[in-house]
Amino acid sequence: MGLHVHPRKFKKGKIFIEYLLEFLMIFIAVSGSFLAENVRENYVEKHREKKLLKNMLVDLKNDTSSLRWTIECSNDQLKGLDSLLDVLEDTINIDNQRKASYYNNNYIGTVNLFMPNDRTISNLKNSGGFRLINDS
Repeated sequence: MGLHVHPRKFKKGKIFIEYLLEFLMIFIAVSGSFLAENVRENYVEKHREKKLLKNMLVDLKNDTSSLRWTIECSNDQLKGLDSLLDVLEDTINIDNQRKASYYNNNYIGTVNLFMPNDRTISNLKNSGGFRLINDS
């Protein structure tokens, strides 16, 4: 088994090229790590942007269906209130008024409010995530 002896082992000092090579190796290593971190951060931000946009799309779909349901209930309520008003204006048939008022009474106290889901928008505002969303 042979020993490898570096030819410069017995010299007292380093020459300028050795210092230059060490500097280049350290510079390339540090620059490469900064580049790798930048690429990784870009990937994570694009992934987060897609996730936030998907969540916003889900919120919009839920809000749309909730708004449709609220509009349908409000339209039914308006029809019932119109029927109740027609019956109450009919002063000839009092017994019919009483029955119809009991039947249409549930339209009086019902209020359908639309409450939008702003979970994703609030998250974007609070975390500063609007910077992630690009035009592309």
